Amino acid sequence: KVAHLALTQEIQSLENKLSKTNIDLETTTRDYEEALKELGALKEELETAQVTISFMENHALELEDSRNQELRKREKMEQDYRALKSSSGELDNYREYKEQAKVNLDFKEAELDSALACKAEQEKII
Repeated sequence: KVAHLALTQEIQSLENKLSKTNIDLETTTRDYEEALKELGALKEELETAQVTISFMENHALELEDSRNQELRKREKMEQDYRALKSSSGELDNYREYKEQAKVNLDFKEAELDSALACKAEQEKII
């Protein structure tokens, strides 16, 4: 009887341990499933962040390319402006030269007219 009682107590003790182990296993399983859900959510956030980073990097490259194109356009416009300003100065110089040449030509024509008038006077005298 004592042995039977001891065996019954041993069985009861093992059943209690098994029940506690089952409860611990359920708790651990629940914690594991929650951790898996959280990990899944974190993976989604990470993927979203990676897509956002990739988009931002591409956008930054596009903006840099656009900026570089605008810089090249501006440099070309500045070169064209300097060339135009230089040719404008040359045009002003040409206009001054042309005007001076016209004045010189008018002066020479006046000298010629005067010389012809003088010659005509001398021919009248002769």
